[in-house]
Parts: sequence; structure tokens; C-alpha cells
Amino acid sequence: MRRQNPEKDNFCFNFDPYPDGESLYITSLARVSLVAHEAYPCFCEKQPEICTSRGNAGRMSNEYQFIFINEGFGRLRSFEGEFALHSGCLVCMVPGEKYRYGPDPESPWTEYRIGFSGSITGEWAARGWLNNIITVHTIANHHDMLIPFEEAIAFSRNPGSALQPLAASCVMRIIGYLLENRNIQLRGTNIIRQAQEIFEKNIFYPIDMDELTGILHINYQQLRDRFREETGLSPYQYFLQLKINKAKELLAEGSLSIKEIAYKLSFDSPYYFSRLFKRKAGVSPSQWNNTTSERDLDLWPEK
Repeated sequence: MRRQNPEKDNFCFNFDPYPDGESLYITSLARVSLVAHEAYPCFCEKQPEICTSRGNAGRMSNEYQFIFINEGFGRLRSFEGEFALHSGCLVCMVPGEKYRYGPDPESPWTEYRIGFSGSITGEWAARGWLNNIITVHTIANHHDMLIPFEEAIAFSRNPGSALQPLAASCVMRIIGYLLENRNIQLRGTNIIRQAQEIFEKNIFYPIDMDELTGILHINYQQLRDRFREETGLSPYQYFLQLKINKAKELLAEGSLSIKEIAYKLSFDSPYYFSRLFKRKAGVSPSQWNNTTSERDLDLWPEK
């Protein structure tokens, strides 16, 4: 298959194993560029675990990764829910979280990926610069975010003794652009925070979106767009995810039956609750407390 942009061919560079004591160490660099209907590659023979898994169990990273979607549409599934991916998305992967992601077969796709480890990541997490769950950010300045990914790949094409510090400087710039993007978005997040507080206070009740938008003095289209930018989910899907999270807590307590939990959370029926729970959590409510079930989750069921 002939590519539309030959200069954007697939690329993968794996660094030597992470040495103990390094404050910031780059572990991998990759770029994946596909035309529509082209198979997603797993071309990193020396380190196949950094590629997206096609197995039912998904994959689990042992490092932080920044994944930037420069072109196309796709989706990501994790225990936090399902996220739509599109041009301008920055995905922040974290160690120990199971996930699956990939492009829509109908769409062209270009992604950049950089993996990193080191003692400084703990400090960044403590400051809130890195999250402890997988997050998807919509970047306001797409072009600025793309530059450090491209530069890191350019450095790796002519590796030398300075490759690690040069690549590490690119990660620092990505962190900087991410924080700048958060500051831009903070100006529009007060309404999101208000909506989230309303959802949390009404977790055991149904929600009327028309009433909600009336309270917030915003139309639903604007609320939905801002919610997707902030959380990757629509307001209603976010509310459902809160309910599922609460259901997990109630199941763990063990004092209520599945039917009682369904009605306590104002689902229309236990059947609908169980079906939604399995779609969101990967297992049925009755399997949730099975300690071995997490290893067998089908995060991306094949159709």
C-alpha cells in the first residue's frame, strides 16, 4: 500500500534498559502513520510490549508514556471508561494501568509516542503535573505540542552521547505545554466543576440534563463540548461512570444484592444495570469481587 506522506513512515527507537538512579530516562520513541484500512503495526521487535496489544486482556505499561494524536480518529478503553481520540489529543499513560487503544479503521492515523521513567516522575506526580490514572487532554495549541515529539525522533535518527539529555528535554517541554494547556482550560472549567458537584450530590437519583443546564445557565451543546474537552466523556456518560464507580463500592461492601444496588442507584432495571456495568467495568457485577477477574478483562471485545 502506497502512503500519502512517505516522510511519515512508521518509526520505533528503543533505548537501553532503564538504569537505576536516573532522575529522567527516555525508554522509547515511536511514530505510527497509517492510511485508512491499513493494519495497526507492532513493529518494535526488541520491545514488543510498548505496542498496542490485540489480545483481549489489553496491555499494562510499566512506565509513563505521552501519546499525541496528530491525525485521525480512534478510541481508548481503560478502567476509567472509554475515550474518543482525535487530532490534537494528548494521552497520558501511567504505570500499572491496563488499557487498549487504536485507530478507527476508516480513518487515516498518525500518532507519536514517547516513554519515560525515573525518580523525577514521582515528584511530578506529587505536584500534580502527572496523574495517577490514564487521562486524555485536548491540546489548545496543536502545533506547539507536536514539535517536541518530532524533535525527539529527529535526535534519535542520529544517536550520540547526548541523545538521552536531548530527548529528556523534549519530555520537559511536553510537560510545560501540558501545564500551559491546563491553565488555558481552567478559565472554562468552573462550570464543569459545578456540574460534577451536582452529579456527585445526586449519585442515587436520576439526572435531568435540561434542568442541569438551566441551573448552570449554559446550553447542552456548550456543556457537552466543555465536558468532552475536560474529561473525554459527555456529561451523561460521566454521570453514568460515577454511578458505576459507586456500584463497585457497594458491591465491595457486600451488604446489598445486585438488584438492590440497581434500584438504589435509580437504574430502570437490574438487567440494564448489569449490562451497563459489564460494558464499563469489563466484568458482570457478580464477577466484580473475583480477585482473578482483572487479569482476564476484555477491554476491547472483538465484533
